[in-house]
Amino acid sequence: MNTITITAQANGSSQPPTTNFPNTLQNGDFTINGKLSSPVVGNGVDESTKWNFDFSNDPNFLFFSSSNALVSAKLTLFLTVKGYVQTDDVRIDGFPGVAGPIPSLPPNTISVVTINLLNVNSSYSSSGILGALYSGTLGVVPMIYQDDAIISHAKLELTQRLPVYQYAIKIVCGKADGKILAKGIYHTAINIHNPSYKMVTFRKKFAVALPGKPGDVTRFFDARLGSDQALEIDCPEIMKYTKCKNFVKGFVIIESDFPLDIVAVYTAASSYGKSEEVQSIHSERVKPRKRRFRKPSTIDKGLSSKSHKDKT
Repeated sequence: MNTITITAQANGSSQPPTTNFPNTLQNGDFTINGKLSSPVVGNGVDESTKWNFDFSNDPNFLFFSSSNALVSAKLTLFLTVKGYVQTDDVRIDGFPGVAGPIPSLPPNTISVVTINLLNVNSSYSSSGILGALYSGTLGVVPMIYQDDAIISHAKLELTQRLPVYQYAIKIVCGKADGKILAKGIYHTAINIHNPSYKMVTFRKKFAVALPGKPGDVTRFFDARLGSDQALEIDCPEIMKYTKCKNFVKGFVIIESDFPLDIVAVYTAASSYGKSEEVQSIHSERVKPRKRRFRKPSTIDKGLSSKSHKDKT
């Protein structure tokens, strides 16, 4: 199975400074809140710890999609127990269910807990976790731990299966000034047809090509086609997603688990005169490339308990 993994981490100290309630304590990437019944904040007793997993800086985030199911959601916590940890829990902040109770662990020692979020309860389904990833601040998953331990490191690895087929379609849209392409007005229309007998979900993204250097690449956007349905990607849509105003060239990348019929139509007109009538037309059927098996791509191989160091 061809997969891709994105990783986000948060770090702090296993021995943070303390303050008094109602003050909050910032322990690296973790924000610690206390309770009136336990006035010392930062000692790991009767506290809630919040942090964000930010995946937006992971280069593989551009290849992720809200429609492709997760095959793994591995949460790793480095924690130091300070109280009765058997009643502790961790969750995605705002989710109705906990990601799991914390097992009995030795006190005053950094322990490592690993949880596959997909195995805990119905709230932590693939669609639920992806919903958290793509709602609110894009690429950010808020977390909360409570209440009798100090969290010094947290990591979440989300793994998703990649679609089997990929298409790269050349695009040219807008008015060229003659510096790169001949002066004229260029249009691209990409027609996509679903030849199967079932509903097909596919995803599309846009890559801008600049002279001598790479341009921006958008994230993936999902689309669906029923049996024998067709749709078109045209220059107004390309301009919208690439945020280019007058002229753009590059590629539209389409990925699907099922083969699609994709035909690109290119027209060009003179930029002189009033009518701007078509002067050339060309169509091209785009063939897919089929992905070969490769090992999952990981940006970070993670920390082991032996190599873990506190952030002071």
